[in-house]
Amino acid sequence: MKKIIFTFLLTSFSAFVFGQNVTLTPTSIQNTVTNDLDNIVLTKYNLNDGGYIIGRNASGTPAAPGASNNDSWLLYLGAKGHTGSGFTSNRASIILRTNQAWSTTANGTNIWFNTTANNTTNSLLRMIINDDGNVGIGSHTPLAKLHVDGDFALKKKVLLSGNGGHLNFDRAGASIISVDTPANGGGGETINSIAGGIDGMIVYVYPVQGTSVTIVNEDAASTAANRIITYTAANVTILNNGGCTLLYDGTVQRWRMISVAN
Repeated sequence: MKKIIFTFLLTSFSAFVFGQNVTLTPTSIQNTVTNDLDNIVLTKYNLNDGGYIIGRNASGTPAAPGASNNDSWLLYLGAKGHTGSGFTSNRASIILRTNQAWSTTANGTNIWFNTTANNTTNSLLRMIINDDGNVGIGSHTPLAKLHVDGDFALKKKVLLSGNGGHLNFDRAGASIISVDTPANGGGGETINSIAGGIDGMIVYVYPVQGTSVTIVNEDAASTAANRIITYTAANVTILNNGGCTLLYDGTVQRWRMISVAN
């Protein structure tokens, strides 16, 4: 029978255990954690971090372990449920894997994230963090820091026209600002400045049909780091069905208008 060994330093596990090894067999775990309120809690004292869950992998045997092979699982965290007739196999999991054959100078790894879609029973790889830090969503071989294979959507914030200017405008995390007409009508809208810019951030601004939006150049009443530099160095009014792109320049601490369609 295989044993699962959890090693803790100054750790309590079910009872207080200090500087000891706690050896749990599959049977003892099952007997201990069988009630609906049972949990496994790892508590560590006198250190700045919490309890560890560590997986180890090696080729060979316990008596003569060898180097870990490529595509080996270092740690598998899986989750099962009950269908009403029996427990399933793993339907969601996080797998920490080797990304190359290991040696004393090469220990490459990656992480797989798997889920099961509604009304199906097969767990599929959805996201991967590769050895170089590239993240793939829908792509198993990410070629950039974020590689998305499929559609993605940006959050949009709607401004109702006729409310006057907006100083240090809070986008609430939205990358798209849309200016719309309220039910009772209204004229154009003005954006004096936008808060929360960081270097390289992009925001899209556009008015819907029947409205307009004016982007104020270097608004003196706004916080300096939230101001906008337009391409004309003057206020720019974007008519209905037009739009503009703003890019935050961390060097000058300003938004820059880099494109306009009117």
